[in-house]
Amino acid sequence: MFLLPMFLVTLVSLIFSYILSRKITKPIKAIGDAAKAFSKGEFKERVKVSGRDEISKLSETFNKMADDLEKIENLRRSFVANVSHELRTPMTTIIGFIDGILDGTIPEDTHKDYLSIVLSESKRLSRLVSDLLDIVRMEEDEFKLDVSEFDINEMIRRLIIGFERRIEEKNISVNVNFSSHVCEVFADSDGISRVLTNLIDNAIKFTNDNGSIDINIKLAKSDVVVTIRNSGDGILDIDRKHIFDRFYKADKSRGINRDGTGLGLYIVKNILYMHGRDIAMNSVAGEFTEFTFTLSIA
Repeated sequence: MFLLPMFLVTLVSLIFSYILSRKITKPIKAIGDAAKAFSKGEFKERVKVSGRDEISKLSETFNKMADDLEKIENLRRSFVANVSHELRTPMTTIIGFIDGILDGTIPEDTHKDYLSIVLSESKRLSRLVSDLLDIVRMEEDEFKLDVSEFDINEMIRRLIIGFERRIEEKNISVNVNFSSHVCEVFADSDGISRVLTNLIDNAIKFTNDNGSIDINIKLAKSDVVVTIRNSGDGILDIDRKHIFDRFYKADKSRGINRDGTGLGLYIVKNILYMHGRDIAMNSVAGEFTEFTFTLSIA
């Protein structure tokens, strides 16, 4: 008489246990299958989330981790593709011209011109390798600042002299305005020299022929404000949010910016970030581009 109720209770318990087991084991198995896919470099797998229990929360956390891994993998692939392109382009030019000189395809009276191109491309390779090594050091926190007092006005004067030939070639008018003859700042001189070199180099590169570059150094409370502005095509709205990204080039055709690596502004931002500073960009398409950053007064 009591066997039927006991049987029913047992049957219901078994069914309930099976359902509960399936509810727990199914998402765990899905997580395990996704993890196996991740180990093979496939980061598209996601776990279906239903409910608000602990297993569902685990699935949500797993999917968030999967999203992060996919972003990192996409960045890695993009980085490798960009590095490969930037290395291959000058190497192809160098190999082609040297082969042409050695096999006699290139006439002897033009050897000097082509060797100049080879030298330029070799320097471009060297800059790329140097930039990549610096980025690795920055991201592994091995890029240490050597902070000291120095005159930023004098640094800018020397840098402009170094760019004199390129400035004259494009007939650019350079206007430098110092709020005082000497302006001592407290920063890493090598790092700030790198920042200024990249910003002035970009300004010259993107200034229109017969255009102008304005460099202003002024004091604001305990800071020195540095502004570098150049006339030219400016930066389009679509490019603004990416301008400090690694390998990003606003000039997709690689025309004006063919010699660039797309690493300069990324390094500039990182060096200033290590100083506890940021850099602001302002631009009007077809008119000008302007970069502004601050440093501590010594």
